[in-house]
Amino acid sequence: MVKRKPKTNKAKRDITAGYYVVAFVDLLGQQGHLRNLKGLPDKSEPAEMQEFIKALKNTYGVVTGMRKSFSEFFTGFAKENPWAAKLRPDQRKLYNQLTSEPIQFQKFSDSAVVYLPLRTNRFKVPCSGIFGVLGATASTLIFSLAGGHPVRGGIDLGVGLEISRGEFYGSALARAHTLESKVASYPRVVVGQELVSYLTHTAQQNPIDIYGQANKDAAKICLDLLAIDEDGCVFIDFLGAGCKEHMTTALPPEIVQVCYGFVCNELTTHEHRKDDKLIRRYKMLKSYIESRLSLWQ
Repeated sequence: MVKRKPKTNKAKRDITAGYYVVAFVDLLGQQGHLRNLKGLPDKSEPAEMQEFIKALKNTYGVVTGMRKSFSEFFTGFAKENPWAAKLRPDQRKLYNQLTSEPIQFQKFSDSAVVYLPLRTNRFKVPCSGIFGVLGATASTLIFSLAGGHPVRGGIDLGVGLEISRGEFYGSALARAHTLESKVASYPRVVVGQELVSYLTHTAQQNPIDIYGQANKDAAKICLDLLAIDEDGCVFIDFLGAGCKEHMTTALPPEIVQVCYGFVCNELTTHEHRKDDKLIRRYKMLKSYIESRLSLWQ
């Protein structure tokens, strides 16, 4: 009798630990909207149906909209490569190496996680991907704020691994989440010291080839997008001169006034409610926007 070989599963996916840049972004204020979903409505009652649909739009609709914007911004920034223009014709075939590893996107609840491996075995300019992470996060913050749905986030560099497609685990995620939940406080995106040190070191290197020069240039641009806040935290200066210079196509000037109007209205609302915590947070955000308004007028 001929024995048949047992069926084998498909080859297991290799899981390798490495250094990653991770952004954790949380959509604020969703818990209150979720509490309005107390049960399924009576379809025969139009008022109940309208209230239920409104609550869904304020929760699921807003969350999916934020995720969609996030994804579109990352796609847009990934296509922009300001270093390609420096290539000679004979170097065009190496164009793809001037990009980074693909940025991955993970979604859960009212939050979004993006992570970028810093491997350079194929793609030679990891800082171009970091620019995509910072730029898309800043754009999402601004457009969400203008839409009346503020976000808060943290970004840092650390060890991690992709345990399955779209599922990330590691200290990099823990650091980013801690920055968002414990440090950021008001609607802003705080950047961890490990990522700042990496960008600073890269920007100070003496490149030996065109890829090193491109990576150095990209690191400098990334640093242009950052600033130190009044509390000493490094954060994405989403309305600063660096963002205005490098993200002009993504940020129409009039949107800044829309953001400012929303923040002023929110501050007034929380003052009437005597909500000291939110008053403090929106005062900080209002003060930041006012310090940058002259750049956008």
